Amino acid sequence: MGAERWYSVSIFIPKDFPIENNRLVLAQWWAKTKTQLGEVHRSPILHLRFAEGRLAILLRRYSEKVVHDDQAFVQTNLYSTRFELGKWHDFVFHVKWSPDNDGFIQAWNDGEKIVDFKGSTENQDEVGPVFKFGLYRDDSPKAYVAYFSDVFTGPTPESVYSNVRR
Repeated sequence: MGAERWYSVSIFIPKDFPIENNRLVLAQWWAKTKTQLGEVHRSPILHLRFAEGRLAILLRRYSEKVVHDDQAFVQTNLYSTRFELGKWHDFVFHVKWSPDNDGFIQAWNDGEKIVDFKGSTENQDEVGPVFKFGLYRDDSPKAYVAYFSDVFTGPTPESVYSNVRR
């Protein structure tokens, strides 16, 4: 908590990927649940979401230090766009995890800056969130297949940029 971190992930979603209105998370930053304090499982703080052919980057924060209702969050939509399927997309994130206004989130897609957020990025936790990637979705009879590559995290831009495909 309070530190700056860099993250990268490359994502390929095939052209025949199911396009539906279904919760589908591609990458997420997840805070540790404080079960010892009676906290409920929370939604991810920051996540890349794909639905109806659109990619969105969402920030969710809770006003309480210990969350007892997972639906009591404030959500900020940081980015949303139509997402081109059938090609690799490189994402880089630079984040300062902080419950205070000194936090920030910067994000790039294929080298273009798409997010420049300043403000609270965390939920009054002692440690920062864990980065996870993969297909996290609601039930569907359809098969979902996506590919992930170049997943890195580190304290400097060099720790991720030196590994991202150009």
